[in-house]
Order: sequence, then C-alpha cells, then structure tokens
Amino acid sequence: ASMINLMREGGYEALLPASHEMDFGIDVLKLQQLRATFPFVATNVQYENDGTYPFNRIVLKDIGGIKVGLLGVVSRESLQDTDPRHLERILISDPVQAAVGAVDTLAQAGARYIIALSNMDVEETQAFAAATPGINLVIAGGHRRPDSEAHTNVLTRMVNGVEIVTTPRFGPFLGQIDIQFVRQPGDVYRPVNTNAFLHTVDHHVDDDPQGAYLVAQADSTFQHIFQDTLGIILNHGREAQALLVAHILRLYGDSEIGILNLGQVNEVVADAPLIHHDINRLELYPVTINTMKIKGIKIKQLIARSNNTPDEDRRLTFAGIDIANMTIAGRALNDKEFYDVATVDFLARGGDGYTEFVGNPSLVET
Repeated sequence: ASMINLMREGGYEALLPASHEMDFGIDVLKLQQLRATFPFVATNVQYENDGTYPFNRIVLKDIGGIKVGLLGVVSRESLQDTDPRHLERILISDPVQAAVGAVDTLAQAGARYIIALSNMDVEETQAFAAATPGINLVIAGGHRRPDSEAHTNVLTRMVNGVEIVTTPRFGPFLGQIDIQFVRQPGDVYRPVNTNAFLHTVDHHVDDDPQGAYLVAQADSTFQHIFQDTLGIILNHGREAQALLVAHILRLYGDSEIGILNLGQVNEVVADAPLIHHDINRLELYPVTINTMKIKGIKIKQLIARSNNTPDEDRRLTFAGIDIANMTIAGRALNDKEFYDVATVDFLARGGDGYTEFVGNPSLVET
C-alpha cells in the first residue's frame, strides 16, 4: 500500500504487474489496483478457466492530442520467478501472440504510437521487439546491473524500427525518454526522434516533501516492530550475507541444511549491530520458512542444477553442508538418506525451476 501511494504521488500512468508484484497473489494485487489512480496492464495474463483478464489488456491515452496505446507483456519466466501457488489459476500466454492481437486492437482504436511494457531479459526483449510489428517503443524491466552510468546501454534501436529503453535495476537511476513528434496534414502526428537519459538518484537529490512523508510514515511503523538486535555483521558481500540468511533459515527451522536462492538477497552494508530490520532488508521478498525431508540424491541434484545455472540470481546458497566435499557435519552425504532441510516458500513450491523441492514429506510452514 505504501508503494502504491508513492507511485500515485509520482504521477504513474500505468504499471506492468510482473513476477514479484504477484508475490502475495493476484487477488491481493487486484485490491492494490483499486487503490491506484492508474491502470495495471498485462496483455498476456488471463484466468485459465474463462480467458478473462485480471488486469487491463490494453490502455489508450490521449497525450497532447496524440493517441498513445499501451500494452504489457509478462515474461513466461515469471512462472519460475513467482511462488507457483499464486499462479495456479493463471495463464501466461506467448508474449508475441498476445501483443500482435493487442496492437491490432489499439490501431483500430486510433493509436498513433504504441508502447509495450515488459519485464523480459535482454535477449527475450530483443526477440520480442523483432517479432512484433506495430510497436514503436519497448520499455523493458530493470534487468541490468550497471557498474556505472557510462557502461549502461539505455536506448537500443532495432533494424525494424522498434526502439528499446531500459533503466537499471535496484533504483540507482531514473530513466527519461524524450520523443519528438511532427504534426502532419489531417492532425496526424509522426514520431521523428527519440532520446533516452539516466538521472542519478542518490543523497544529492532533494526529497519530495509528500514522498518523504509517506516513506517516514511507513519506516516509523517498521522501525517500531523490527529493532531487536540479533548480532553483528562481520562479512560484507552478497554471497556471505546470503549464507547468513541460509544459516538463519536452518536454525529457525531446526534443520540440518538451510537453502536460499541468491536472488532473494539484497546486500546490506552496515558497520553496526545486525537488527531484525536488517534481515528484512537482506531478504528482498516476503517469505515463510518451510522445512522438509529431502533425500541425499535430490540434494546433490539441487547442487548440480545450481552450479549449472548461468543466472546468478537463481543460484542456491547452502548452509550446513560442505558442497565441495559433499559432507554434512563431517559425514558423507548419503544418496538414500533423508535430511532435514529448511528453505523459503518460493523454493519449496518449485520456484526458479528447482522441482526437487516439490512433493517431499513433512513440509511445514512456520
């Protein structure tokens, strides 16, 4: 609710509800849509039973006399990035097929410029742009981690004329797109030039008073609840802190092994005691601890799958097991023996493609 209030204050025109917007389920997200003064648009997201759309399929806006069409495509990878329980009734169809139909509908409604919102990665976005005629601009999700603004490719022009813009993830920059139109006879507008820029967002930027008030209000409630001191942060680095959270999972779940996907963790840089608040800063998404019994052979399969995953965010961190020597507490990992494992609900439901977690005995949510 706090984020919706901030987005409303910031003047958002539309939102693509993608993978982690669905972490609390479609029904909760639809309630948030009611709080917003802007539409949620997801062109290729439908209910399986009747084919209806939980969000807007398309949006048509009149901006300065120019009819601008909006559509939103959710990557099918979101089926792995989101807790599978929240998508049991949901169909995420092929983005290209869904977009082609939406472009036709928008064109018939008079759209002169069509924008597609997307959460797809670089390669998938470029393939989508190349295969979908009629789209002028693709605004892609923040899938890049730039070392600096100078090394960030903000605007890509495809051979077919489609332009792609992206702003890096985790909010270090605010993206700006300037599109120049020329009026032609009959009050028809034609886009002739596009420029994209990144604006650094850091402590040098003055806070918006209303935005600062909303943040302070939410933080006050949060701080009151989460001030318990748990320890001291000794190791900086995402992997080290992911291991810390995996150990916490193992201890709280009273298990032999704790497993966490690296994409769940956001590094906290602090030279102060570790407080409960920091755990919630480390852990990017709301989770519950799941404990289960998994055979040694499946644990080895998890390790192998993780090691072969090119996407760093989808790799696993293991606490309580020496994966180099395949030992637990000094004894060899036995293929046929069951081990107590604690993980997060996202992985327990097969998230990120780790199906080895699914269907194991003694699953308990805490």
